[in-house]
Amino acid sequence: MSDPPVDSRDALWASDRTRVAVCVRVVPVPGVTYEGLRDEVFTKVEWGDRNLRWHESRKATDADSPSGWSMECTASCLAHGDEQLVVHRIEACACDVVHEADLLVSAPCHLPLLTVTATDLAFDAESGLAIGGAEPKIHDTEKNEKTETAAHIVRSAGVALARTALPRKEIDRAMAAVTRRISLAEHALARNHPDIKVGQDVFAFKEMGSRGGNRFDLLFPKFVGDETLEDDDDDAGAAGRLVDDAQKLESHEQDSTDDDTETRDTEFIHRLARTAPWVRSVVNPLLETDDSRRDETRGDDDDDDDDASKAFAKNNPNASPNSWWCDVSVVYSKPGCGNQDWHCDGRHIAGASQSDFGGKGTSPPYAICVFVPLIDLTQQTGFTQFWPGSHRVDGLIGFGAAVEVLRGSVDGLVDAGGCVVYDYRCMHRGMGNFTENTTRPVLQFLYSKGNYRETKNYGARSLFIKG
Repeated sequence: MSDPPVDSRDALWASDRTRVAVCVRVVPVPGVTYEGLRDEVFTKVEWGDRNLRWHESRKATDADSPSGWSMECTASCLAHGDEQLVVHRIEACACDVVHEADLLVSAPCHLPLLTVTATDLAFDAESGLAIGGAEPKIHDTEKNEKTETAAHIVRSAGVALARTALPRKEIDRAMAAVTRRISLAEHALARNHPDIKVGQDVFAFKEMGSRGGNRFDLLFPKFVGDETLEDDDDDAGAAGRLVDDAQKLESHEQDSTDDDTETRDTEFIHRLARTAPWVRSVVNPLLETDDSRRDETRGDDDDDDDDASKAFAKNNPNASPNSWWCDVSVVYSKPGCGNQDWHCDGRHIAGASQSDFGGKGTSPPYAICVFVPLIDLTQQTGFTQFWPGSHRVDGLIGFGAAVEVLRGSVDGLVDAGGCVVYDYRCMHRGMGNFTENTTRPVLQFLYSKGNYRETKNYGARSLFIKG
């Protein structure tokens, strides 16, 4: 069924209106197969005036359907203020096969309709090969790639999980470094900023920021040196210079920490950032770039790109112009912290492509984040929950509740020393810590292409300077 021709002026006006995506539940008439229902709806339900287009569908168990199942599908059309009219269109145009239809979600952008589990997102950290099963449920139709590697999974779903990645020795060494770093920061916070009610007030320093309630993000110092840090048993590494306000160059007071220990901790953490198995198997394949893709990594402050490039070259003397840089922090959640709201750490770069309503056209990632918990994650300790597929568009920001309706969330539950690798644009939320006395420490490695700079997640003043 098709609409009669519309006046050309109306068509011109309609073409300039904003599109909207809808996800609808379609209940079949008893006896209709899923394939038959899909074919009828996708071919017969038209709406020329609203430029209705069909995108994806899936079969869902449905206790309220006479057949025990229903079809959930996504479409997009020109916005008209009442997306419920799409449902009426389905019931009218495909009445022979449709018992009823309901609107589930509407959004101003592509709606991911992925049905995946943590198993589907699993990979081996050493090899980078997907281990989710012989018939992966994730398939990047844009590149016609199956989930053969972790890089494929991240490009398609935005997140991949490795249950284990680091040996016990490195987990313990990292825990020791994290414990000392937290102690140093909290001591400075109490001494230099006693007015802050830790766990209640929102604050942002150059080295540390609150992430809601009893959740904090604490950067490790940057390491700048002319030599590459070498692996060794005593964690001494090569000689270098620590660049961090923890050196307290502007403060004459010294915190109660051993400078040599802090230096060794920083050397170890940054060596780990370069030599951990996920670097070779996932980060490098995802952040490889060439001259033709440099413009896709430009930030909002494009006028400062030359300064950023010079700083990158100075701080990474052994890196090629297209190499990534890495910041390392510990995100630690204390008992009593609650669930975060759905959010993404980084939006799409200005000028870079976002997907169309069918999920195609997304620019490659400019930054990859790796979470490495230092304790086994459980429902009690909490974890990070992800929305696979949400990395393709910014328009889902503010629509986090939709993931519950779409049953699209995946729990990032991995063991101590395991890792969760995700596109920096992927929506997620930290879950609450419901233990009585266990802090949840997670190392966060932010890998990014050379001329992107993270500016929003920390403040301008130093934690280690009074006032």
